[in-house]
Amino acid sequence: MAGRQIPVLAMLAMLMALAPSAASAYGDSRCVTADVPGPMVMPDGTAHEAGQLKLCLSQDYSPVAGLHEVYLDGRPLGMMVSRSRTNESAGEDLPVVVFDRAPSGVLRLAGYTSPDGGKMRTYWLEGGGFDNTVDTR
Repeated sequence: MAGRQIPVLAMLAMLMALAPSAASAYGDSRCVTADVPGPMVMPDGTAHEAGQLKLCLSQDYSPVAGLHEVYLDGRPLGMMVSRSRTNESAGEDLPVVVFDRAPSGVLRLAGYTSPDGGKMRTYWLEGGGFDNTVDTR
């Protein structure tokens, strides 16, 4: 293999530090927003220019899956499915939108975290997120 492999947790920590800041929008605790400074790719593969990204949990399918509405600059982009889990520790008080970077340098939306009853809930959007490692080639 030509590239090194980086453990997911190390890469996640780096990305969370670099991710755009996020905050609850419009008083809706089921939505988070982020001002994304450059082009981005959604988990479904669609490419979009920089703008304000809004992710809203629309419906819980089960304790580990949800349906999310996605908006860019107030315009709906569609619905996405997530895998989710509640973290054991509270972590940050504010939501965090998580991206990874495509080989081309474009940001790829992976998921987000949101406060949930004193703990943090993590949503990995279908097609986004990380497997076990990220190839840094």
